[in-house]
Amino acid sequence: MISSYVNEFSAKYAPDYKNGLSNHLPMAQVALFQLTNDMDSVHLWTDYYINHTDLELTGTSDLLVTYIDQYLGQIEAYPAYVNFFEAWVAKSGIEVVLVEALNKLSKGLVARAFHAWIRLAYGVDSHNYDEVIKGLAYLASSYLPVPEASRKVALKELETVLDQVAKNQYFAGKPLAEGLFTDVLGAIMEDSEFDALNFQVKGDPIDLFERMVDYAVEDYLHTGSFLELHTITALHAIAVLEPYIEDLSQVMAIYMTAYIASLLTIKDREQDGQPDSYKLETWEDAFSYVLSSSDAHSIKLTYASYQLYRFTENDQLLKVVGLRLTQDQTLHA
Repeated sequence: MISSYVNEFSAKYAPDYKNGLSNHLPMAQVALFQLTNDMDSVHLWTDYYINHTDLELTGTSDLLVTYIDQYLGQIEAYPAYVNFFEAWVAKSGIEVVLVEALNKLSKGLVARAFHAWIRLAYGVDSHNYDEVIKGLAYLASSYLPVPEASRKVALKELETVLDQVAKNQYFAGKPLAEGLFTDVLGAIMEDSEFDALNFQVKGDPIDLFERMVDYAVEDYLHTGSFLELHTITALHAIAVLEPYIEDLSQVMAIYMTAYIASLLTIKDREQDGQPDSYKLETWEDAFSYVLSSSDAHSIKLTYASYQLYRFTENDQLLKVVGLRLTQDQTLHA
């Protein structure tokens, strides 16, 4: 039911609009349905989003993709990548394609500030093969590789070293690049000073994943950073895609580099916490509030946080939702 509805709009609208903003429609449709099991709410939200967002229609392409890395990072190749992955899935099956494609494309998970990676995960989570294909096509056509870290840090030192990165004075005093979040992250990772801060973590990748959930949650509650919100939803995407990832250590290394860049976008760390955050008692309270929201990020973060809570039992994730709902201007309207 939800898949056919999502596919109707995914076939019509492009994954990007306004030169790089991500179309949240398919992701939020899935998230809202998974949280509420209420198609009427999904219909209402869809109408609102379409009428308040300058979505672009899916175009056509004269390009022909014959191998996966032929046009990486070229968004105009998106329709051609859809055709490529459709043919590959028809020949080899969805699981084979997912494993092989993720092995090739995971280095670009920061594409569109994690949105391509997240869209792919939502397709997998909802067992929607059409969305899996479109998610892979989006990941390939918006592909953004990250620099490889040469420094290694022990897992036990993770929080200490991340705290040091967050306090870096060079990046704190440097204005952020203009443009979209992907442009901001790209400029930081290209800076000559970034290599000294970037690092890989030595240790079990599952342990690293759980520690990063804890750290990202606490830092979001401290800063309320809109970009860090995406790093939490990206962790949920990693959890969903993990069965198809051949080398989780590599994916977590890439995530760490992207997360370090995200930390460096946060300029003001003087304000601790958000005292006016909604005090949610239960997850059911959170789901009720989400029904009153028109904001795709609030819907997606609630979904990701709830799923991460089920994986990790981190009680702070409910506070994450409370903070996001406090920031949600559509809820206060």
